[in-house]
Amino acid sequence: MNVGDRDYFMLRGRQERLAARGTLGAVRDRHEELAWLYEMRVIYFDRGLVADETEDTEERVPLQHIIVPAQ
Repeated sequence: MNVGDRDYFMLRGRQERLAARGTLGAVRDRHEELAWLYEMRVIYFDRGLVADETEDTEERVPLQHIIVPAQ
């Protein structure tokens, strides 16, 4: 995640919090839920809990399968 992505998620979280202030009922709950998700995304990136796409390109070890013949 780069600085632009982080700024985007912070902005969207603020927008959803503002939208929640002007609504009632289930709509308000959805705005608050979206705000929480955006804010959590920023926290995960800040703590390093979500890897950058560039870090995810390392070569993976292939899975080995055990084949057992039927009797």
